[in-house]
Amino acid sequence: MATDKRHVAIKNSEPQKGRSKKFDIRWTEAEQDLIKQASALKKSTATSFIRENALAAAESIVCEQQRFVLTTEQWALVDKIFSAPAKILPNLKKKLSKPEPWDEA
Repeated sequence: MATDKRHVAIKNSEPQKGRSKKFDIRWTEAEQDLIKQASALKKSTATSFIRENALAAAESIVCEQQRFVLTTEQWALVDKIFSAPAKILPNLKKKLSKPEPWDEA
């Protein structure tokens, strides 16, 4: 799975030269304690924990918007629809056969 590979790649790149951008995040004390506890359980620094999980979440959200997965049966249906001859829409054909007002000089 791509997300897992990306997650591993990020995890193994610590520390990485070229990181010069910084997010300044304000936390409640309870939120900070929770992050510290979770990062300790993962044997990670809080910064690495936040970066890894924020990037994984961001990647997942972007992926949901740009990629979709179909089963073989679903793809066969999509392929059948796209491979079918185009339908002739009489009203559209009529509209496109007339010149537009801006085309007349």
